[in-house]
Amino acid sequence: MLRLVTDDGELLTLVGCVPCAAPGENLTATGTFSSHPQYGEQFSALEVERYLPDVPYTARENAVVLPYADNPLDDEATGENVYLNMIRKRAGVPDIEEVYPDAAGYQAKMRELIRRERQVELCFENLRYFDTRTWMTAETDNNMPVYGMNISAKDHKANGEFWQRVICKYDGGRDGNRVFTKRCYLFPISQEELDRVKCTQNYGW
Repeated sequence: MLRLVTDDGELLTLVGCVPCAAPGENLTATGTFSSHPQYGEQFSALEVERYLPDVPYTARENAVVLPYADNPLDDEATGENVYLNMIRKRAGVPDIEEVYPDAAGYQAKMRELIRRERQVELCFENLRYFDTRTWMTAETDNNMPVYGMNISAKDHKANGEFWQRVICKYDGGRDGNRVFTKRCYLFPISQEELDRVKCTQNYGW
């Protein structure tokens, strides 16, 4: 369910499947209006098309633009990634193909650069956790020790122990050595739910 503002400035409740919709996007929806006994008038969408607004965007809207850049070859004819370059132009840096000419038209290399760009642009947004699962790379990216400052040290001087890079022993109550296996992509289904709907347990559980 989404709360949208129409072209006429009216507030509209839209129900239906709209995966990955983000603030700042424009939507074109087809469907029918209906009246819910509790929530009132709603628009039941049968089909929804998402597209970017034709207006200058802010840093916050990088979260809107970057998902469009996930296609390694946005323009298959030239190998250019249009949406990734939109972000780079705004930052005053050259197009990705200009900096890495060997990546133009090369999907594996371009995908690596896109994911790196997303990691930098959206740092501190708590999205990395979900990105590695979407890309199915968490077994590599998250299956390793976690390093940080030595927060238990008392010496905070410029060269003190506090600033030394150590394994974060307080990371999530663990010893700092994160473990991620194939089964970690999905949570286990409770036995009560398995018995209720007669479904199969998720892989590895």
